[in-house]
Amino acid sequence: DAHASLGRLSQQRGDLPGAIAHYEKAIQLNPSLLTAHIFRAKACIYMYAFDAAADSLGQALRLDPDNIGAHYDLAGVRIGQGLYEKALHDIRRALQLKPDYVEATAVEAFILEHLGDYEAAVGCLTPVLDRYQDYPEVALAYASLTHFTKDYDGAIARLESLVAKDRLSEKDRAKIHFNLGELYDK
Repeated sequence: DAHASLGRLSQQRGDLPGAIAHYEKAIQLNPSLLTAHIFRAKACIYMYAFDAAADSLGQALRLDPDNIGAHYDLAGVRIGQGLYEKALHDIRRALQLKPDYVEATAVEAFILEHLGDYEAAVGCLTPVLDRYQDYPEVALAYASLTHFTKDYDGAIARLESLVAKDRLSEKDRAKIHFNLGELYDK
């Protein structure tokens, strides 16, 4: 537990290699310490070490097969690896465990879009568009599909509504402005 805590502190300080070393020591001392596997995976993701992250998340899922966050994170890792079919399996497992996981729905749409199944991508977003108007992930996923839907005005309205709110992170705000620029251009 101490090494896992030191890993989190190292990660908060930006020392990702140090954090990974502490997580690995925690895992060596207690292989069933779920949090160490998950936090090691997150540190590896920040370092774009997707294979190592996938290994850690696989270990976490062996310990807790119904860990929603691990399935969600593994889908992201699979996307980073370019393994969209596997990512779709993982994100759908997260949605099976938590059907109202709106961020996972947006990721499912993203994956389906990359697999070229635009109709299915729009189909999974449509039920959540109005219910989750305050979620940037949903609006951004919908905006990404305008090449298929041609609903530029609808996507612009959703993004403009979000950008007018003060509680967006700077990262989300930047993504929204970038996407608005693309949509205005179209």
